[in-house]
Amino acid sequence: MKRNLIFLLCALVSSLISALACAREVSFSWEPMEGATGYEIQVSKSEDFKVPYLTQKLEQPTFTSSMEPGKYFYRVRVIDQEQHPGKWSDAAPVKVASPAPELQKPVSGYETSYYEHPPEIDFGWKIADLTALYEIEIVDGAGQEVLHTTVDSNQLKHSLPEGDYQWQVRSLGKSPIPGREGSEDIPSDYSKPWHFKITKNKIDKPELITPTAGAKLFNRTPINFSWSQDAHTHFTDVNVEELDVDKASRLKFDNISGKDVKKSIEKPGHYRWSVTTKEEATSPGVTSETRDFYVLEDPLFAGNYELELNMSYGSDLYQTNSSLQTLTPTQIGQQSTASGMHYGLSLGYYVFRSLGFFVAARESSYSTENLTSQQTELDGQMRLRFGANGFFQEFWFGYRQMDILEAENNPTSKAMDLSTTGPLFGTRIGVDVTSRWKIVATGYYYKPLTFSSAQVSTLGPTNADVMGGSLGLKWNFSGHWWAGYKYAIERITGQMGAPLTPPYVNSSWGMSRVEPIYLSISFEH
Repeated sequence: MKRNLIFLLCALVSSLISALACAREVSFSWEPMEGATGYEIQVSKSEDFKVPYLTQKLEQPTFTSSMEPGKYFYRVRVIDQEQHPGKWSDAAPVKVASPAPELQKPVSGYETSYYEHPPEIDFGWKIADLTALYEIEIVDGAGQEVLHTTVDSNQLKHSLPEGDYQWQVRSLGKSPIPGREGSEDIPSDYSKPWHFKITKNKIDKPELITPTAGAKLFNRTPINFSWSQDAHTHFTDVNVEELDVDKASRLKFDNISGKDVKKSIEKPGHYRWSVTTKEEATSPGVTSETRDFYVLEDPLFAGNYELELNMSYGSDLYQTNSSLQTLTPTQIGQQSTASGMHYGLSLGYYVFRSLGFFVAARESSYSTENLTSQQTELDGQMRLRFGANGFFQEFWFGYRQMDILEAENNPTSKAMDLSTTGPLFGTRIGVDVTSRWKIVATGYYYKPLTFSSAQVSTLGPTNADVMGGSLGLKWNFSGHWWAGYKYAIERITGQMGAPLTPPYVNSSWGMSRVEPIYLSISFEH
């Protein structure tokens, strides 16, 4: 019981203190009446005056009293010389507003600045009464309203761009206060406006460092994009755009927190890059100048592979001192020409940066009026490669099996076959003309060491030499796809010993092959 009394007493004291803090001085006045010796004023919160808020007898037609904020009614009557009261006047409404809130922050004259991200201003004020709702108004230097909103506390955070501003607050009194019914309809006065200023600072444009203008870099190898930036920027977008193509690819690395990033570009080509540095991840930022660079096919990238299909049209010139056939002797000093096609396939894979293994197969078919020749080659190669910017060179060492099958266009003639095996040596040089074109030259030498024929059990002393080369262009027409053209030549010279049984004689021969139309398509990754 004692605890309840103490709690009730504390509540009453708190309510009284709040009421006194919110009370405002209100003055009443009216026209004086002739013959009046006094007046009586009555104030109530209801228009029927059943429960008067105050009643006061006065000698003068004025009255001043401290009153809590709220809605009231008042009426007045005259007291004559015999102290008899007259009739009450009609009731008149009175609205007592709450005191204006006292502003706290930002103080009048406050100044702040930013670079890109507008600052969030913290607005705060003292509670002027026990109301829960406040109306805050912010206008700019031109008097245009920037913010007009209602909040249910005595603080607000709001972002604003650069400019001169002033702000003010009033309480709306929307929350009923016990014992102050009707006060919820009475807004307070606005506080005295306070001024503040926000300034936007300039951010210095970033400077590109690497890659430098016109740099030639290899694909698949990480490229170090680096730049210098303003001390007040903390995030960077790197923009890379491919040029000189119909469907340009764009690369963008967003919100990098640093001054460099390493990224690889798979596709060779002509590129342009720039950076946009920003104060915040979502702010617009400042963009640098652009800079061009080139990405080249890296000939020394470990783990890349190559698949090529090729075909050609060419002609052969044969010169023999005896028939190339081992079973049918022909006129000594024969010379003939043939034309035909070849088809080929090669597949290679580089296990290490400078070491790879390739296999290649080639089938040729040439014919004249009297003779049809088929030639099959199968290679296994180990390749070593070296490279510099825009240049590479390969050396290969391998083993080849070459089979030749010749037949006269005569049903009674028997075919001649010759099978050889031996080491193969070669080199290939490539020079980039642009990011999509390169010149490629090749040269090779094949030395047959073994000779065999199904038609003759034993061949006499036999030897041969095969040399060839080509010069051409390759064009990167899409992604990893390349198209190629080259002009190729090959020269075979040899001598075949006579079999052990006559009447065969020794024969020596030479063959010159020219392939003016040699086309290829390859996938290189």
